[in-house]
This record gives sequence, structure tokens and C-alpha cells, in this order.
Amino acid sequence: MGNDSTTLVLGIETTCDETAAAVVARDSDGKGRILSNVVRSQTDEHALYGGVVPEIAARAHVDMLDHLIDAAMREAGIDYAELGGVAAAAGPGLIGGVIVGRITDRFGIVTAMALSIACTAAAYLLAGASVTLWQFQAVYFLIGLGSSVTFAPLMAEASHWFARYRGLAVTIVASGNYVAGTVWPPLVNWGVQQIGWRATHVALGIFCAITMSALLLVLRAHMGGAGAQDHAHAAPPQLELPISTNALTVLLSVAAIACCVAMAMPQVHIVAYCGDLGYGVAVGAQMLSLMMALGIVSRVGSGFLADRVGGMRTLLIGSVAQGFALLFYLFFEFGLVPMFLIIGIWGGKRRVYAAYKFFLYTLLGSVLMLAAILAMISISGTSSIPDLMHYKFAPWLQTWLWLAFFASFAVKMPMWPVHTWLPDAHVEAPTAGSVILAGILLKMGGYGFMRFSLPMFPNASEMFQPLVFAMSAIAIVYTSLVAFRQTDIKKLIAYSSVAHMGFVTMGIFSGNAAGEQGAIFQMLSHGVISGALFLCVGVVYDRMHTREIAFYGGLTNRMPHYAFVFLLFTMGNVGLPGTSGFVGEILTMTGVYKASTWTALVAASGVILSAMYALTLYRRVMYGEITNPELKTIKDLDAREILLFVPLIIMTLVLGIYPNLVFNLTASSVDALVGAWRAALGG
Repeated sequence: MGNDSTTLVLGIETTCDETAAAVVARDSDGKGRILSNVVRSQTDEHALYGGVVPEIAARAHVDMLDHLIDAAMREAGIDYAELGGVAAAAGPGLIGGVIVGRITDRFGIVTAMALSIACTAAAYLLAGASVTLWQFQAVYFLIGLGSSVTFAPLMAEASHWFARYRGLAVTIVASGNYVAGTVWPPLVNWGVQQIGWRATHVALGIFCAITMSALLLVLRAHMGGAGAQDHAHAAPPQLELPISTNALTVLLSVAAIACCVAMAMPQVHIVAYCGDLGYGVAVGAQMLSLMMALGIVSRVGSGFLADRVGGMRTLLIGSVAQGFALLFYLFFEFGLVPMFLIIGIWGGKRRVYAAYKFFLYTLLGSVLMLAAILAMISISGTSSIPDLMHYKFAPWLQTWLWLAFFASFAVKMPMWPVHTWLPDAHVEAPTAGSVILAGILLKMGGYGFMRFSLPMFPNASEMFQPLVFAMSAIAIVYTSLVAFRQTDIKKLIAYSSVAHMGFVTMGIFSGNAAGEQGAIFQMLSHGVISGALFLCVGVVYDRMHTREIAFYGGLTNRMPHYAFVFLLFTMGNVGLPGTSGFVGEILTMTGVYKASTWTALVAASGVILSAMYALTLYRRVMYGEITNPELKTIKDLDAREILLFVPLIIMTLVLGIYPNLVFNLTASSVDALVGAWRAALGG
């Protein structure tokens, strides 16, 4: 690094999931600029196989590296002759961990910590004084070597200090690097911007020397001397595996690399990714801090779990969760699993049938979406959702891609005629399962339409708009009539949900701001009102163990508070002005009216039908005299039930009176979605 000119450095990094090349300009005062940053991710390619595939990783390194370097150089606008140096990613953490572990076993943790402090502090000071790239790389190797002792050996020592709460103690110690990751990125970013990278490194070295030395004195006093925990003469570990200690050390080292791949990816690349998106390095540092802060919670939680269920079970849970965290698609479909279990384990008499019907319906639709996703990645060369939103797929291809996505989202909504799984699922699910199903799961299809179908396939969305309108209109009218003939309260509300989701799909494909806003609001409103209605059913079911409408009658006489709550949410379900249901329905019909008059008229008739079946249900259950002797001892809402209903009542009324609470948050997103759609269609 010269003192009178800017040094250009080509950085190259390859991991199992990513290959990257970047050109960075470093000034003599320590400040720098990223001139280019080109990243190729293989995460989606690995995802198809459930994990890292060495063949894919190796091929990407060979096939893509030259291309990425060339792209980075062209983006930076420089020639190879202008480069001052080339840097490749290298990490001494594993080597340092093994070395320091040996030192700890032989001389004790205090000695190892003293060596670490000296090594880390000196390395930071030397980094600030570096005048060549190779000196800078060498001292960073020392930093990695010194920092190794602050993690694994310290955790090992802490594990000897606690017996009952060993898992929690170890994870609290392990959270130290996450605490540092939360605090230091914004501070270091500020230092680099204000005083330069040299002064920042010197300050870090001084801070480490002072604070770590003070903590070392505390540790030494606690342990009674440096050799208090000398393990040189300790008994060898008792292994149930027929392998030596050295072989186990090698296996654990390999496992450490494997388990840290998923964790290292966001930690290493999140700052660069934020820069690629145009948010800048400062925002990337903030995101890194946020991720580390949340990591503290997860680590402490895993320690608490380890003390309760055992370390091996916690390890298995963490491994599965870490693997799924890399796969967005699996998360979308993973929503099936808990609902499947809730219905299948705690459901009614036909729970097995309902659970499998729910699972197969939604899974079959999603298989087509998966095929479409793979085709899109193959054609566009990217799996990035922002990039796919701007990629221009051919109109004929959009047709097939749209239909594949539609198969998944239509089942999730659900839309007529693929709605038949919903009444069965609701009837057999316990009350909590029905609330989750109505409040959350049904909204995933609407999210999918607005996040994928409209922006990625605008031409196909316009072409299939009449189809969606027709299916939505049929759903509103047909399922309302079916609901009117139901004898089970829960099944009636389930068919009502299908009708209300018809308003949502109409609004989404209306292509104007009123319809889109109405669709979003209707999904939120329906989640609250429909969930509350299922809770109302659960109240009487817990007391009488039946949901048959004919069983009830005259409940107002015995349950006045329940009658008020049931009436409020019934009115919200009908769309009474002053409730959130009115706002969603009137906006969707307004938006649809601008796009299709006849569809809006049919939808308006659905409002009348909704009032017919909802008010009929309320009259039959709540009014009249009590003729069933079993109901004469039924009790009104207790304190726990009132506490559950109060926030839902508040949300229903507040959103009905002041809907801008939602509109102010969604307006910009809706305007961007509608604007992009119209621009894609040439309007």
C-alpha cells in the first residue's frame, strides 16, 4: 500500500455455496471504496439435494471464477496491470482452535488466554501499521489465531464450573462473540469512515489489550492460579465409539467446518449483499448487528433446551432448523407440517382423513410451483426474487409459469373448486388449529399472488384475469349458498371463509390500487374476524361437546356476554359499517367495479347472501327459548375467554373506524405493485 497513491486490490473468495470477486480501492489514509462486487451463489443448486454437493461447488469454482473476475474487472473499469495486489479468503480459526486447545490442556486456560491477548493486541497494532497487502494478510492470520482461545477453550472450562445448568452456562459464554457482533460492526464502520482503517485497527488493539487483560486477572483470581485447571494428567475421555482421541479430534474439526457453513454465509456476505442492493455498507453493518443480536437469543435458548432434553436432541433440532433456514421454498411448504400434525393428533373422529386431504391437496399444487421455480432459475440464471421480478419472461412461457404458481396459490387460498379440503380440515381441527388455519395459512396464497404472480407474470395475469374473476364470483355465490344449508357451525364458518377469500382474489387481480388495498385489508380483517368466530364456536363446544346448530337455541338467556361477542363478530363477518369487514369488502368491490362491472355486481349479491346465512345462524343459536334441558346449566364467558376476545374486538372496531392504520403502511407497496404491472403491460 503506497503512501502517495490509491492501491487497487482484487479480492477472491470461494466457499461451498458461493463464489465471489471484488475490486477495492484503498487510499493512503486508510479509507477505501468498493469498485465492483460480483457474487455467484450455488445455494439454490444445493437446495435441490438438501445440502452442499461437492461436485456442484467444485464445478462452480472452476467454471465461474474466471467469469466473475472478468466481470468484476469490467465493472470496476480497470485493467489487470493496474492491480496493486490480489487477496484470497483464508481463515485460521480451525487451526488456531486446535493449537490453542492443546495449549489449554497442557498449561491451563489462563496461560492460553495470556498468549491470546498478546497475539490479538499485537496483530491489530501491526495491521494499522501495515504498508503492504501481504503484511496485512499475515497479521490477520494472527488475529484469527489469537481470537480462537476466546471461544472453544473458554467454553470447555465453563462446562467444568456448572453441573445442573451446564448447557445454559456454555451457551452464555458462546454468546460472547454474538454480543461483540452486535456492538462492533457499526462502531468499526463509523471508525473507518471517520478516522480511517489504520487508526481503527490501532484503537481495537489497545481496547483488546486493556479489557482482556483486566478480565484475565479476574479469571486468574477465580481459578486460583494459572495451573488450577491443568488437564495434562487428566484421564482420557470415555468414548463409546471405537476410535482414538486423535481421530475424534479430526472428525470434530471436520464437523465444525460443516456446521458453520450455513452460519458463516450470512455473517461473511451480508454486508456485501446490502451493498449490492444499493443500501450501502453502513446498512449492511446494521443488519449484521441485528442478526448477531437475535443469535444471542437463539444460543441462550438452545442452552436452556439442552439442560431440559439433552445435548444430542438439541443438536439434532438445531441441525434440522439450520438446514431449513437456507431453503425459502421449504419454509413455504413447511407450514403444512404443523397443521397436519395439529389435525392428525388432536382432531376429531375423521382427523386422519382430513389431515391427509389437507396435506395432499396443498402438496400437489406446490409440486407444480416447484417445477416452475426450477424452470425460472434455469432460464434466468438467478434465484433472486428482486431479479426475477424484473426479468422479462416470454409471454408464452409466462402462461405456463403462471398456471403452475396458480395451482399452488389457489389451493392455499382456497379458491373454488379446489376448496373442498378446507371445510373438512376446519371441522376436524381443534379450536386452536382452526384459528391458525383461518388467521394465517389461508393468507399465504394471497401473499403468493401479490409477491410472485402479478410482478413476475404480468402478461399472463392480465390474460387470466377473467378466469380469476369468474372463479371468485362462483366462490362467493356458491359457497354462500352451501354455507346456508350447513348443520355444523364450524363448517358454516369454513364455507364463509371460502366466500370471503373470493373477495381477496378479485381485488388482487383488479389491477388498481383500490382493489389491491382492499385485498390486503380483507385478508387482515378476515384473519381477525374468522379466527374470533372459530373461538366462539370453541366456547360452546368446550361446554357441550357438539357443534350442531339444532342442539342450541336461546343462549342469550344464559350467556349475555357471549351473545354480544358472537353478534359483534357476526356483524363483522357480514360487513357491517364500523367493522373491519366493511372496509375490506367495499374496497375490493370498488376496485373490481373499475375492471369488471358484472363481477362487482355478483360480488355485491354475495354480501346479501353472507347476511342471510350469518344472521340465520345467529338467530337459531342465540334467540328463542331454551328447549334443550342440557343448556339450562351452561355458563357464560369466564375471565380467560374474555381476555382472549378483548384484543380481537378492539382490532375489529379500530380497523373499521380508522383503516388508515393499515393503508398508511401498505400504500407505497401497493402503488409500486400497480405501477410495475401497468408499466409491464404498456399502460
